[in-house]
Amino acid sequence: MIKIKSLAVIGGAFDPVHFGHLKVIKRVAEMDFEKVLVMPTGSLSGKRSLASPEDRLAMLQLALEGLGVEIDSYELNKSEPSYTIDSVRELQQRFPGAAITWVVGSDILQNLKNWHRSAELASMVEILAVKRPSFEASEQDWYPWKVQLIDIEAEDLSSTQLRHLLASNRSVEPYLPQVVIDYIRKNGIYGAA
Repeated sequence: MIKIKSLAVIGGAFDPVHFGHLKVIKRVAEMDFEKVLVMPTGSLSGKRSLASPEDRLAMLQLALEGLGVEIDSYELNKSEPSYTIDSVRELQQRFPGAAITWVVGSDILQNLKNWHRSAELASMVEILAVKRPSFEASEQDWYPWKVQLIDIEAEDLSSTQLRHLLASNRSVEPYLPQVVIDYIRKNGIYGAA
């Protein structure tokens, strides 16, 4: 058990991690949180990542070098589907008494009520939502969640688009760190050559 007062958790598939993710991670790391964790999702109910958990973790380690944040592989190590509430409970055990803030894109706000055990989870964490382009949601969409919106001029990037570019051997240099591109090409991930 580690005593801290505040913890921010940035979850995501990071399949692959790109400059849009990194902009959010850097901004959150500059905020007044005692600890910032980046938590790649494990097994997603009804979804499948294209890179292995080990490859997603390796790409994150390369991309986050020197940013002063930690990678938490709790969800990656689970064999069953990952639910945010399970991760929050695990974090509450490791960091008792810490205020936990879950960082999401604003596009997620309309779906908060559909999260597994949403009402219980809403009482356990606050949400820090990064405004995304074409953001359209109102407080009624996420009530009773405690939500703080921040605008960091988030990049309009998606990992899905980048995987398509990689598979067709098109340039991804403006969107991905070079160390991640090199790792993807070296390991033939996403059909990249």
